[in-house]
Amino acid sequence: MSKFLKALARMNLVELDEEETSQPSPRDGDEDIDKILAETRALMGHTDPVAEGAEPAPQAESAPPPVSVPSEIKEGQALEDIYAAAGITDSPYPAEQMLKLLEGLKAMGPKERKMAVMAMDAADDRWTISDPVLDAQRKIATLQTETQRLDAFKAQAEAQAEADLQAQETYKTEASSTIRQQISELEELLEQELRKVADEKAAIHVRVEAARSAVVREKARYEQHIETLYVLSTTFENTPEQS
Repeated sequence: MSKFLKALARMNLVELDEEETSQPSPRDGDEDIDKILAETRALMGHTDPVAEGAEPAPQAESAPPPVSVPSEIKEGQALEDIYAAAGITDSPYPAEQMLKLLEGLKAMGPKERKMAVMAMDAADDRWTISDPVLDAQRKIATLQTETQRLDAFKAQAEAQAEADLQAQETYKTEASSTIRQQISELEELLEQELRKVADEKAAIHVRVEAARSAVVREKARYEQHIETLYVLSTTFENTPEQS
């Protein structure tokens, strides 16, 4: 029987039949199991037990460097790619794997679930509970940095948009002023042209009236001369022609 199963049985988390209970394990020993239970119970009491000769759990890295503003947002980028870009190395026991384990133990109460995980930690030398915890801390710090980068990108986009909107408003004001000035100048030019047209039309009327008057006078002169000529014609109208 494995040390893990025996530890869970001692914590009343699993039940073993007589055959399993009687089977010895070269890796088992009451001292090991008591040690597992002691560490687990210590953790349940909100303490951080450290096995004799073991190194303290590593701490999270120092504060991240100043946030840089991305040139664009890559939506839907895989979290694994984000972690890799941040330099997060593979963990002996990734945080996501621990979350799946906790999900599988959700039928247990919170304390029992925590004790079971600590028992697994003590039974497996390939990882410790600090591994997924540190992995989670690193990934949280990375995603928080990315969140800050997103906020910085949004702030920069909003600031740029505000500057662009202000530039458009300035352009509208200047364009309106320029066009209104042009309209005023064009209206003045139009007024000048209309006056010229009116003067030309008046001159045309003067010319046509002058022409009409000249025609009347000439016709009167011609008619007067015609009447004079008629006198001569009527005077000699019945005179016989000379042979």
